[in-house]
Amino acid sequence: MKLEKRFILAKYKYVLHEVTLPIVPIAFRLERHKIQMPVEIKGDAVLVKQSSPEMSARIGYQLEDISRYNLDLDGLREQKKASEDIIGHLKKERELISLQIDELRMKLNTLDTRIGKEEEICSRLERTIAHANETYEKLVESSQSLVDYVKKEYEGARSSGSSFT
Repeated sequence: MKLEKRFILAKYKYVLHEVTLPIVPIAFRLERHKIQMPVEIKGDAVLVKQSSPEMSARIGYQLEDISRYNLDLDGLREQKKASEDIIGHLKKERELISLQIDELRMKLNTLDTRIGKEEEICSRLERTIAHANETYEKLVESSQSLVDYVKKEYEGARSSGSSFT
């Protein structure tokens, strides 16, 4: 709740204007808005004594200006509050996205590790297959040599007259 003081501007005993403004040192407010008149402070009220209707009109305009400044300040405070709310929302969204990025980074690292292991297995299998093919070709070659040798011996023995049964 805002602290406020009531300022009553009076011409001797008659109340000319009554305005509610936020608490600001009265000397500052009077100096800032160039209000130059005799002022008397009684309790929470500031009594301003004037000597002419012209001064009363001037005070009225100055009070309107002060009220407008106060409204402008309230508007700026509302804009600041809205900006702070947006900043808070954006920071929460950024944090959420950051967490999602961390999760995705962890998944990516897990996948990279798994891919590395699978590539190692694939490479090992490729070497095993190459070695097995080489061994198979040697076996086929040895078998063919053995078959050729046995045929040659068989034909040599047949032609020399021995019989194999």
